[in-house]
Amino acid sequence: MADDPQNVPGKQPRRPSPGSLENFRHELFFGVPLTQSSSDTRFPKGHSVNPKGRPRKARPGGTSDMGSHALTPSMQALLCIAQQTLRIKEVGEIRHVPAYEAVLKAQIATASRGSAYAQDKLLTRLERIEERYARKLAEDREIFERYIEACNKESNDALKDKLDAPRFIPHPDDIIIEPGQPVRIAGPRTEEEAARVESHAALLDHLILQAALEQKRMTFEDQLRAGEPGFSATLLAFTINSLLPKRLRLADIQIALRFGRASRLPERQLLRDVRQGWHHMGCHAPCGAALPNDQEVQTAISQMAEMV
Repeated sequence: MADDPQNVPGKQPRRPSPGSLENFRHELFFGVPLTQSSSDTRFPKGHSVNPKGRPRKARPGGTSDMGSHALTPSMQALLCIAQQTLRIKEVGEIRHVPAYEAVLKAQIATASRGSAYAQDKLLTRLERIEERYARKLAEDREIFERYIEACNKESNDALKDKLDAPRFIPHPDDIIIEPGQPVRIAGPRTEEEAARVESHAALLDHLILQAALEQKRMTFEDQLRAGEPGFSATLLAFTINSLLPKRLRLADIQIALRFGRASRLPERQLLRDVRQGWHHMGCHAPCGAALPNDQEVQTAISQMAEMV
């Protein structure tokens, strides 16, 4: 068996190419690409590699050019003071806010009273903030669009080669890009979150089987008392379905069709499938065990909704 390149002494491991999906994913979460092409890092011909020359040596008691961006003692003191808490009075209430927030509120109040100087300073600062925010949105949008394009290309290549569909985290269908809004990811971002979503989807399928089993085993008196056969399992199934990402969410008609197919299965097979499913999820319930009644399930769901 050939040696793994990553384990060969003196040989560097192969890194992904600049256009690979791993490169986009690294740029997506960390802001910088994992690798750069040689053309991006190569200095143009005819230009000095070090145009500013060798940095000057630091003088005794002073700083060199390399340390010019470090915070001076006065800057550190100013930041410390700006983060201190002050008491202010707003609409008859005493609030504790950072000092920089109190200064901004005072500047806004002065501008609102007609001070041209305060208005000019405030509007100039707001314009800079809006420009920086717009640039950040555009950069994020470009990164995510490139990521979606790379995912689609990989999916199409796998389809042409008749390979299994690749697994993307985050999934491109979960990425929501809207004009003027920050990019949102309506789905799992990590392997742990993806595993949790997959377990919820499996639980949804199993609750449909549980509802079909409870309907088969319900007597006429039980149906009159509960109001609807398998209501607890059905209620939980719809609740779990609403928590799934949009690409995995089932329509009501799809849930009804799956319930209808499960209801046509023999009771013995339903008993076996339901019991095996609960055991696979780590719940060792006795064979044929039913869920709590609908009122207890509704109470539990309401309590969960209040906690979220």
